[in-house]
Amino acid sequence: MEYVKNKRKRKRKQMVAFIERGISEGCFLPDVNIEILNTLADASGHYIMSNNLYKKYNIKEIFKTFVLLHIRGVCTEKGIRLLDEEMKGF
Repeated sequence: MEYVKNKRKRKRKQMVAFIERGISEGCFLPDVNIEILNTLADASGHYIMSNNLYKKYNIKEIFKTFVLLHIRGVCTEKGIRLLDEEMKGF
């Protein structure tokens, strides 16, 4: 349990750093509530795993939808352009 708890803390720190960097680079909206975003992303990930959605849907499709929902939704116009370009052909 301690291992899982520490792993979750590290992932949370990485997510916070990612969002903060995106804000500072003008890719994410400056008023995004990082704590809520993290909580919703954690809940979505837990739901995906506990309901075995990976058995029903392609993991690539789950990831793409997850990114569109959680990341694209907090992007600025600049962030949307960059993300859309990166997601082409994904």
